[in-house]
Amino acid sequence: MKSIVMQILKGEMTANQAKEQYQIDRETIRRKINEFVQEDSNFLREYVDYQNRKGYDYGKINFKGLIIYIIRNDLSQSEAARDLDIPSRTISRELEKLGESEDPKDIKLYEIAKICAERKMKRIPLNEFEKALYTSLLEEMFGDIPVIDIDMKSKTEQEIERLEAFMQAVQYLQGQGKTAEQVAAEMQTSISTVRRNRLKLEELKNTSQMRKQIEKE
Repeated sequence: MKSIVMQILKGEMTANQAKEQYQIDRETIRRKINEFVQEDSNFLREYVDYQNRKGYDYGKINFKGLIIYIIRNDLSQSEAARDLDIPSRTISRELEKLGESEDPKDIKLYEIAKICAERKMKRIPLNEFEKALYTSLLEEMFGDIPVIDIDMKSKTEQEIERLEAFMQAVQYLQGQGKTAEQVAAEMQTSISTVRRNRLKLEELKNTSQMRKQIEKE
């Protein structure tokens, strides 16, 4: 099964071809991709590269899990960024968000990540006690947290949902016979923004549909 999944991620075979050739349903393939990505860094790299080829927006990366992955594998942020083809600034930005969180566990993760990053920069490796301590703390706080959450909605999917809700409200007001000016006023926006949101929703839905079609091929 690992060989099949790797072929799919490398683009040597589509999920649909694997389904036909090996009689494996797509849900099983999806679960196996998720399983192998979490446990094997080679699959993680291939998965990110696979998604990049499809215009991936990093929406399914659980950055909290990625930061833990970086600590556990004694990587620098730049090494992880290079390995996974993710902008280093994106990882840094997500790390800073943890430092601003109100969750004490996030704050602790941020502090550990900063310590490890500073040590990597100074080329001072963690000793065995420190490795054991941080590993234990991370396990206690976060357990087996995934790096890639395949079930997570991408940023594109989230934006489509937001725009759909916006346009549903617009259509409701239009159904009451309100003018464009009245609709915009009640939505606390402008007529041009309503128009832009409608066009953006159509564009995102068309793009999303095209990607889904490519995945089926």
